[in-house]
Amino acid sequence: MDEALKLFAVMMALGAAGGGVYALIAFVNVMVKRMEGRGPAPEELEARVADLELRLEDAERAAGRIADVEERMDFVERVLPRPGEAAERGS
Repeated sequence: MDEALKLFAVMMALGAAGGGVYALIAFVNVMVKRMEGRGPAPEELEARVADLELRLEDAERAAGRIADVEERMDFVERVLPRPGEAAERGS
């Protein structure tokens, strides 16, 4: 009977060790997947930064064009008479 208990204890120890190793491997796999999914590669980041710089330049150019159009509209509004004012000036 003592030998049966010893055999049982050895089998339990081997089972526990195997389960522990399996759990450790699963944990390491999960951590590796998380670390891989954390962020893009440096090359991808550089491409994104370059794209954002181009978009910023385009936005700055568009803002300049909008400011120019606003100035022209202000000028036109000051120079050209409104329809009601044209009739008053002509009379």
